[in-house]
Amino acid sequence: MRPMPRGPSLPSKSLFIALALVFLAGFLFPNPWGPPKLGLYIPAQVSRRIPTPSRVSPRVTTLPLSLGNRGGIKGVSASRVRVGVRGLDFGPEKEMWSFDDMQSVNQRLKILLERQVEVMGKFYNPKLNCFSIQAGPLNQRFSISTTCIALLHLMEDNHYWKRVPDFSFSRIFSELSDQDWANDEYQTPYLLTAITRYLKTEKLNIDDRKMNEAIESMVDRLLSENMQSVYLLYWHVQPLVNLMNSGSTRPDIRRAVVKSGQRALNEMCRQLAAYYANDVSNFDITRLTYATLTYHLVVTSVQPAPNFRSDRDGIYGQSAIPTPSSDDNPLSEGTLPSEGTLPSEGTLPSEGTPPWMDGVRGGVVVGAVGEAVSPKIWEEKISHLNPSVSRGYTATWYGNSESVPLKLNIPMLSKALEVIFAEQRPNGLWDRGQPIQGDDARRDIGNSYVFAFDLLGSLLTDFQESPHLIQPYLPNLLRSLEWAEENFVHPYPEGAGGWRSNHLKPGMPLAWCSAQVLYALSKFRTFLRNMVHKSVLSELHAAPISATSPSPHAWESLMDSELGPNITLKSVLETRVLFPLSGKSKSRQRWDNPAYSVTICSSMAKYLGWDFVTVDTASFLSDGLHSVASRMKYVFERLKALERCVILFDEIEEFCLDREDERLSMESRMLTTAMLTQLNDLRRQSSSVFVIATNRLRSFDKAITRPGRIDLQLFVGVPNFESRIQRLEKKLSEMGIPEEKTEQILIQVEDFMVAHWDQQLRYLTFAENEKFIGEVIDMAIAEDQITYSQLVKVLQRLLPTAMIQGPLKEEYEISEKLTRM
Repeated sequence: MRPMPRGPSLPSKSLFIALALVFLAGFLFPNPWGPPKLGLYIPAQVSRRIPTPSRVSPRVTTLPLSLGNRGGIKGVSASRVRVGVRGLDFGPEKEMWSFDDMQSVNQRLKILLERQVEVMGKFYNPKLNCFSIQAGPLNQRFSISTTCIALLHLMEDNHYWKRVPDFSFSRIFSELSDQDWANDEYQTPYLLTAITRYLKTEKLNIDDRKMNEAIESMVDRLLSENMQSVYLLYWHVQPLVNLMNSGSTRPDIRRAVVKSGQRALNEMCRQLAAYYANDVSNFDITRLTYATLTYHLVVTSVQPAPNFRSDRDGIYGQSAIPTPSSDDNPLSEGTLPSEGTLPSEGTLPSEGTPPWMDGVRGGVVVGAVGEAVSPKIWEEKISHLNPSVSRGYTATWYGNSESVPLKLNIPMLSKALEVIFAEQRPNGLWDRGQPIQGDDARRDIGNSYVFAFDLLGSLLTDFQESPHLIQPYLPNLLRSLEWAEENFVHPYPEGAGGWRSNHLKPGMPLAWCSAQVLYALSKFRTFLRNMVHKSVLSELHAAPISATSPSPHAWESLMDSELGPNITLKSVLETRVLFPLSGKSKSRQRWDNPAYSVTICSSMAKYLGWDFVTVDTASFLSDGLHSVASRMKYVFERLKALERCVILFDEIEEFCLDREDERLSMESRMLTTAMLTQLNDLRRQSSSVFVIATNRLRSFDKAITRPGRIDLQLFVGVPNFESRIQRLEKKLSEMGIPEEKTEQILIQVEDFMVAHWDQQLRYLTFAENEKFIGEVIDMAIAEDQITYSQLVKVLQRLLPTAMIQGPLKEEYEISEKLTRM
C-alpha cells in the first residue's frame, strides 16, 4: 500500500476514519459522487475511482490510496490533507506563492541544471559527434533518436555548452544530416523536430531529397489516420508546425496538421468523457495529455486560409482543406464513430456503446450515450465549460470536416489540465499509459512507455505562452522536482551520473532519460522566472511592455540632444545600448536628466520589447525612515530577479551622497555603502539595463560614479537644432498646411533659429520649444506668410519665463562637460 502523507491539520485517527468511510462508500454505491446510473459497473476493489474536478483542489491534487496493481480510490481531497514539499506548505488556504518561495525553488532548479554539462557530457562521443544511450567505451554506435532528444534539451540551455571543448552544434547536426534515416514513425519526428528548431537560427547544408522523403513519410502517416499512438501524433505535428511557421506553404503539410488537430480534439473529448463517466477501461492519461497538447499546438499555430470566410467556412476555410463527402465518412445507424471522426449533429449511436463521448459541438463535450455521461453530469460538469459555443457553433465541424476551431476553448483546456494533474502520483510521476508505439506495441519494456518528464517537458513547452493555465499546478511541478533530486543515479566507476526512467529496472543512467529530465526542469525554471518577473512588475506598479512586439516608433519620434561636436544622445544610446541589446549584451548603466529620463527609458524599453520599471525615493521609504536599509534590500532582491527590463532609478541621490562630506551623518554614510553594494550586485546580474537619473551628479559618492561601475555617463540636455526643425515640420504636416507653404515656413524659421541659437534658442526646454512651435503654427494658419519680426516677438514673450538662465545656465554649461563614454 502506498503510504499516505500526513498533514498537520488532520489527526491521523480522523484521517483513517475518513478513508474507511470513503472505502465503504465505494462498495455500497457504484458512483457516490456521479450520476445515479452507469453504463458499466466496475467494483470498487479493482477500479480506480476518478473524482470530479469539483472535488480536486486546483493547487494540490488528491492523494491516491493504492488498491491493487492499477491504483485505487482517490477519496481524500486536498482540502483535507496538506502536503509538504521540501519545507514548503501548500494547503488550499495558501493561494499564492511568495517571492521567497519561488526564489527558493528557482535556486534548487539552478543547482541541478548547472550539472548538465557534467551529466550529458559523459554521454557525448566527440569522435562520432553524437550522444550514446549509455556512457562508456562500449557505446560506439551512432544513435539518431538519443542524439536528437539530447539536442532538443541542449538547444534550450545552449549557453552552458559554448565553452565545452570538442563540442559543436554545427558538427553534430552535420553528422545527423549525413546518417541514413529510417523514416520510421519513431525516429523521424525527433529528427525533424531537432533540425527544424536548429534551422530557426542557424544554417545547415542538408539533402533536400532526404528532407522531402522524411516530411512526406510523416504527412502520409498523419493523413492515413493509421497511427494509433497519440504521443507520436504530437511529435509528428511539431516539426510540420515548425515548417509552417518558417514559411512553408505546402498544402499537404497544412492538411495533415489541421486533420491531426481535429483528431486530437476528438481524442481529448473522449478521454474527458471517460474520466467523468468513471470509465477506467477507456481512460488513458497519456492519450489525454498528448491529445490536449496536439490540439493546443495546432490551434495556436495554424492560421486561417487566405480566402477564409467565416460566414461560409466557419473554420479554417474549405478551400485549403477539402471537405470530404458523406460517402468518405459513413456513419451508419448504430455504429460507433471510428477514431478521428465525429458523427454529424444529431446522430446518436445505438445502445450498448462503450461509455465514450460521441460528439463535439464547438469544442465542448456533448451527449449522454448509453447513460455513460448522464444528463446530470452534462449539466453539472460539462455544459458550463463554454455555453456560448455548445450549440451549433458551426455545422461544418462534425462528421464532414477536417478543421479545428479558430479560437482555443480555454475552459476545456483548463479541465483537461486539471484531470492531467489530478492523475499525478504523490511522487511527481504519472502511471504509464498508452505505449509510445500505440496500443498494439509488441514490446512491454520500460522504454516502450512515456517517461513522466517527457510528458512534463511537453506540457511546459506548449503552454509557455499561457502560464495562467499551468500556474495552479505549481505544487505538482514541485513534486516532480523532488523526484529528480531524490532519484539522481550517482556515478558508477564505469559510468556517469544522471537519471533513469521509472518504467525501467534499476541500472545505469541513460542519455535520453537524463535529457528529458533536464529539459523539463529547464522549462520549469523558465516558467518560474517568468512568474517572478511578472510578480515583481506588479508589486512595483510597472506596466508590462514585453507582452507586445518591439516598437521603434516611440524611439524614432524622440527628440535628440547634443553631447558634443557631431555626437548626439540617441546615436550613443543606439550604438552602445540598443543595437547590442537587440542581439545580446551585458547590462549597462547611465546617468540622465530626470526631466527627460522617463520618456527616454520608456522609449528604449519599447524599442527593445522589454519591460520598464521606475524606482524612486518613495520605493525605499514606504516602510518608514527607520526601515530604509531593510526596504532597500527588499527592493533590490526583486530587481535582481528581473530579466530583459529597463530599470530607472529616478532621483535617488539622497541614498548615494558623498561619504567624504563631513556634514553627513553616520546613517547617510551607511546608506551610501549599502546602495553601492546593491548597485554592484545588480550590475553583475547582466540581465537588465538600469539607469540612474539625477540633477546633482557632483553630489554622488565617487565610488558609485567611477568607471567600471558606470558604463555610460551622459548629460541629457535640451533638444538639439535638427530635432526642433523636424518637430516643427511634423506639426505643420499634421495641421494640413500645404507643402509649398510648409517649405517656406521651415526656411524662415531655420534662418531665425541660426541667428538666435547660441545665446537664446538652444537653452529653451522641450516645453518652451513646444510653445514656440505652437505660436508659429498659429501664425501659419492665420497669415499668408511669417515675418522675421513676428518670430522675434514670439521669442521675446518666451525669454522672461525661460527656465535655463542666470546661475542655472552656468550650471547647465558645466554639466555638459560631465559626459563620459
